[in-house]
Amino acid sequence: MIERWFRSFKYEEAYLTQYNNIREARAAIGQYIYIYNFERRPFCT
Repeated sequence: MIERWFRSFKYEEAYLTQYNNIREARAAIGQYIYIYNFERRPFCT
């Protein structure tokens, strides 16, 4: 299950974003995690 999360994270956030500093990276990653956990629709029903 964690492998699926890391794949989603890499292809939807990390590879598409160029962070200018650690603070910006942490904020963007935190936002991605929030959206992934609470707002994103699950693939399986």
